[in-house]
Amino acid sequence: MTDRKYKIGLIYCLLDRIWKICSDKKDRELEVEKLKAILAKNDYPSEIIKKETEKFLKNRTNNSTEVPQILANDKAVKYLVLPHVNNKVIDYGKRLRIFVESNFTNLELKVVFVAPLEMRNLFKFKDKVTDKFKQSLVVYRINCSNCKSFYIGKTERILGNRLKEHCRKPTAKTPNPNAPYKHSAQTGHDIDYEGIEIIDRADSNFKLCIKETLHIIESKPDLNTLCKNEFDLKTLIF
Repeated sequence: MTDRKYKIGLIYCLLDRIWKICSDKKDRELEVEKLKAILAKNDYPSEIIKKETEKFLKNRTNNSTEVPQILANDKAVKYLVLPHVNNKVIDYGKRLRIFVESNFTNLELKVVFVAPLEMRNLFKFKDKVTDKFKQSLVVYRINCSNCKSFYIGKTERILGNRLKEHCRKPTAKTPNPNAPYKHSAQTGHDIDYEGIEIIDRADSNFKLCIKETLHIIESKPDLNTLCKNEFDLKTLIF
């Protein structure tokens, strides 16, 4: 359960965000009205919405009243971070602040509450995949064992599954052989499928396509169609 002051503090934060983003007065007024409607839909009491909104707008339109307070406050500010396990810690934080400030008059203590560390954050349940053939979202390089020819490609799927497609013979359904297989068939050379190298990674197919194309442009592998990948890069960016 969230403490009441944090729920009210959310109103101030959202209003402050509107004030900073919207420079036009009419835009601000429109966004404030939208915020009021959203808060009402989330069961915020209408009197609280009205009170906090009016208080915020009054402070922002009369900044001169805030300046003396800021200048007069010459105390050193210290922050204490505590886990918000339940509402009892709110009372504890108040009593702690009163105790510290009563004994150190030149100090202002601000107690900040954060979500407690959860058990799931202490353990990594997903093991890191070390087998390159079981990894995905990678850019890879396949070399010819008998010459300097090589191929650069990318795959969202498991690398081992993509490698099987490179080794597969052409059929009626897939008559066009891929570049490494075609090179082997034309020259009689052996392709080093087992020595496939992972040369880059990405967290999305969009980034993967860009990285693949940049590697092809830089390395100029003779088994790739360079012009096609240059076009693909322009398509992705523009």
